[in-house]
Amino acid sequence: MTTNFYKLKSINATLQKNQSKGFTLLETLIAISILLVAVIGPMTLLGGALNKIYYARDEMIAVNLAQEGIESVRQIRDTNMLVRGSESPTPTTPWDRNLASGDYIVDIGNLISCPSCGAGGDPVVFDSPRGLYRQGTSGLSTSFSRKVNISGSGDERTITATVTWNTGSTPGSIVISNSLLKWVP
Repeated sequence: MTTNFYKLKSINATLQKNQSKGFTLLETLIAISILLVAVIGPMTLLGGALNKIYYARDEMIAVNLAQEGIESVRQIRDTNMLVRGSESPTPTTPWDRNLASGDYIVDIGNLISCPSCGAGGDPVVFDSPRGLYRQGTSGLSTSFSRKVNISGSGDERTITATVTWNTGSTPGSIVISNSLLKWVP
């Protein structure tokens, strides 16, 4: 009887060892679920953060393009004022020469009248040899469009630069406005 008892004890110990060596299907599914949650959560946050980073980059470019439009108009006004100052005894060049009311595009410092520019303006291209954005036909196409509007009369002009773009499927728009005055009589 004692021999049978030891045999049973030995068989029982062997069965217990074999049962504790592996994972059950349920334990494996729970472990996989925990890993998926731990990996997918941060990946989703990272994907959203990347979209926001690209949008912020494009917004920064758009602000600079709009500011460049304003500065181009200001440069024309300042050139007119310098020419007026050099004319003596009576200036003949109007301070607002080439600053008539209307819509314009800016191509490397030049204002080009654009009466047919739509609400979004004219496309902006990237001139890679120069490293510049410009409006024109030569260059890499971008998702940006720019329009500069001049309005007003008398001794004041209101300049409004509008830049629109798409970052992926997210549209963006920047509008900057500034007043130019006849600062020299």
